[in-house]
Amino acid sequence: MKTLLRLGSFISICALTTIAGGSPIELGEAGQYTLVGAGVSAATSNHGGNLVLGSEAQVFGSAGARNYIGISPGVRIHENLHGGHINASPDLIVQGNKASSFPYGTGLSSNHWPDIHADMLSASAAAAALEGESISSILASKTLAGQGKPVSVYHVNGRINLGTGHALKISGTEADKFVINVTQGLDLGSGASISIEGVQPGNVLFNFTGGGPGGPSAIVAAGEMSGVFLAPRMFWQLGDGLVLPATRVMASGIEANIQDIIPPPEVIILDVFVPEPTTLLLVCISLGGLLLAPRPAAHPPTE
Repeated sequence: MKTLLRLGSFISICALTTIAGGSPIELGEAGQYTLVGAGVSAATSNHGGNLVLGSEAQVFGSAGARNYIGISPGVRIHENLHGGHINASPDLIVQGNKASSFPYGTGLSSNHWPDIHADMLSASAAAAALEGESISSILASKTLAGQGKPVSVYHVNGRINLGTGHALKISGTEADKFVINVTQGLDLGSGASISIEGVQPGNVLFNFTGGGPGGPSAIVAAGEMSGVFLAPRMFWQLGDGLVLPATRVMASGIEANIQDIIPPPEVIILDVFVPEPTTLLLVCISLGGLLLAPRPAAHPPTE
């Protein structure tokens, strides 16, 4: 009986240690930006690594792009602006640091932008590895509710495509965290929305795993959306006059003719851990077997 109790305690400790040793979803340097285009331009597309901001846009927070930033008149960046090359109207206002230099891709340092894109790819892969509920493309109004777990995970096998009057609602409590993995793109038409009810916007990660030249893209022609949007291989087009409260977009490239974009107060998805098999677990199993192995009988001391 004592052996079984010791084994039970041992296995519990090993299980907790294994879970605690999982890989967190870390946005790394990419997490400092409200808008960032950190992808690599391909021969068939000039969208990767670019950021274009339309007239009178306001970015509350920092913005950046690996290759090229094009800025129309009246734009205001409330924190930092970083890019390989910045082509801006003379009336551009940057309240923080402004960094740009040639050749393209060396706006801050030779390794800065590759590291940012690597952080985005790593975070996207970690999010996609979470176990969750699989659903098909979201083409009409739908609510995704908290699943009563530390993180509620949904895998959308397809795209989110919402027309006029349709809404995707993320519903839960302030303690809930959501990861919504999407294999294809995003389309929001006029009057469509992605809304968050009861949940902290910084706790909702939309992870788009598709993209690339000729692949899916994100087109938000109008409507509303909130949350953290991660799409390291996807080009995003944000339509005219959008006001995006509590929103971050980290993509391959972005064209944003927006009015205002305001990031969530903080991104808390960093505490989400991805359970993974570890060498430690295998060691625990082996040692557990030793605990169950019969012990040789004790011999009395000889005279």
